Amino acid sequence: MACSGIYILDPHGQILIMRNYRGDLLIARIKKVIQKVIHGDEEKYKQPIIEDEDGITYAYIQHKGLYFVAATKLNSNMLMIIQFLYKLVQVFQDYFGDVDEESIRDNFIVIHQLLDEMMDFGFPQFSESKILQEYINSEVYKPEKQEPKTIPMAVTGKVSWRSDGIIHNKNELFVDVIEEIRMVVNSTGRVINSEIIGKVNIISKLSGMPTVHFGLSDNFFFLHKEAVEKEKAKKKIEVDDVKLHSCVKYSLVECVTEKHPGSRIEYLVKVRSFFREKFTARNVHVYIPVLKDADSPKIKTTKGKCIYAPKIDSMDWNIKAFSGKKEYLLRAHFGLSSFKGEPNDEKRPVTVEFEIPGQTVSGMVIKYLKVHEKSGYEVLPWVRYLTCSIKNSYEIRI
Repeated sequence: MACSGIYILDPHGQILIMRNYRGDLLIARIKKVIQKVIHGDEEKYKQPIIEDEDGITYAYIQHKGLYFVAATKLNSNMLMIIQFLYKLVQVFQDYFGDVDEESIRDNFIVIHQLLDEMMDFGFPQFSESKILQEYINSEVYKPEKQEPKTIPMAVTGKVSWRSDGIIHNKNELFVDVIEEIRMVVNSTGRVINSEIIGKVNIISKLSGMPTVHFGLSDNFFFLHKEAVEKEKAKKKIEVDDVKLHSCVKYSLVECVTEKHPGSRIEYLVKVRSFFREKFTARNVHVYIPVLKDADSPKIKTTKGKCIYAPKIDSMDWNIKAFSGKKEYLLRAHFGLSSFKGEPNDEKRPVTVEFEIPGQTVSGMVIKYLKVHEKSGYEVLPWVRYLTCSIKNSYEIRI
């Protein structure tokens, strides 16, 4: 992405701060576009991305009445430009708290310095507040201004995500392997869609600038599309759409509904776990939809507690601890003011939320974890595995 300029305007469309990186835009154009945004003259000016008749593209966000605007004549990625504008507001907040018209006017010197460092000739550079604060400071924010004894590493471009000279009394490394299951099962039991959204979170409490190596299970691979089919034949797990931090180098639910003509309806729900017995799912919630005119609930369960939530027209069956290879039943009776049923397009799915600590459904395992640091200090590594589903990510259609 590349920007021609970054502009900050007040609620009336008057420019407070401007930084023209390429010198190819007139200020009058920016003010004209924002005036149309403020007054909502045309439908296109109600969108966050606007293109005018001269081929100039504008992206803007609003924050406390202020307009943060970026403009470009090039074919740039406008979503990335909008992301940069949000990051710009976040950096301002880290520097001087509230970002409003008064704080913009009072801190224009620091803002110009930040705009110069965060973008060079329209291309984004550093956007981490902690790194920027190492060498862009002002007496307004730091009463005892001290010149750094060494040149910050962020200036040299060596590392933009970690400060120099970090020291911890105890060197620890925490690794969390978390997998979120997303699955849709239709009324016949066929899996329509299933995927695992996983992440490896590393919390570093290590001194200095160590290098960390860790290995994954042999059945995981990161390949280009042309090599995927060959590896699938070997029963390996393909990992795609991987996002890496800048520091990186290279229970099934069966539901049966018995409908009675007349004034009542009965639900029989069976929940079964298929994971190994040594694991236990925590905070299991099974949300079972009921008819909108249902009342007078009578609910019994063999495990856990179930309540009727009329606001969402569902039963919430909560099992705090669900062991592996177990099966539990729920039976519920509801009175009906009138039985009309529900059209197929209005039938809501059963949804399940749970956490299974100590296990990953894909089988991902951290095979080794090595930390190398020139001082040779002792490291205490911690690894945690967690499989979970979040709201509306695991559903069974009925």
